[in-house]
Amino acid sequence: MLQTFENLDAEKKRRILNAAMEEFVAKGYKQATTDDIVARAGISKGALFHYFGSKDRLYVYLMDFVLDTYRRRINERTNFNEPDFFIRLHQMLQGKMEVSIAYPDLVAFWIKARGESSDIVVAHLEKRITALRPQMQDFLANIDYSRFKDSLDIPKTIKVIFWTFEGLSNEIVERAKSSQELLNLEKEFAEVEEYIQYFRILFYKEKW
Repeated sequence: MLQTFENLDAEKKRRILNAAMEEFVAKGYKQATTDDIVARAGISKGALFHYFGSKDRLYVYLMDFVLDTYRRRINERTNFNEPDFFIRLHQMLQGKMEVSIAYPDLVAFWIKARGESSDIVVAHLEKRITALRPQMQDFLANIDYSRFKDSLDIPKTIKVIFWTFEGLSNEIVERAKSSQELLNLEKEFAEVEEYIQYFRILFYKEKW
């Protein structure tokens, strides 16, 4: 079924995915209907089920699409030989920002998915996030940790930095759940950049 969808021309695929994401963003996983998705996409309900089999499988496909799109763009933008931790972090976030600008519905869908309580959604997200964890080891490889202040416990410092950005991400999710309007993503990422600069001053030696 999915192979049939993958063989569609790019424009039709984009139209179907955008229609599905728009519907899920507007109504959430449980309240979204395949009737409204096909109406948005301009295809028959039979065609949608031929491609995906069910609403559940469509939603899982969209989650994979989001994560894979992020992963590709981050890998394209991040120089994993760059020794400066914060430059590399900036590159990674720049990749995320470019995805946000290019695919605004994709970002809104991901924010909504992070806030869903459905067992199917939660289980698949946990599975994918667990699979992505080894990539974090690649992100932390070849970093020049001598640039950090000597008094710091580096592993704990790295955890603090990532926990901060995870906290910011959770705040974004909560704001999205409590608001009927889409977030200003450029503003959200600007706040992230402010934290990067703050951490550079806080944790790096003065010459860096």
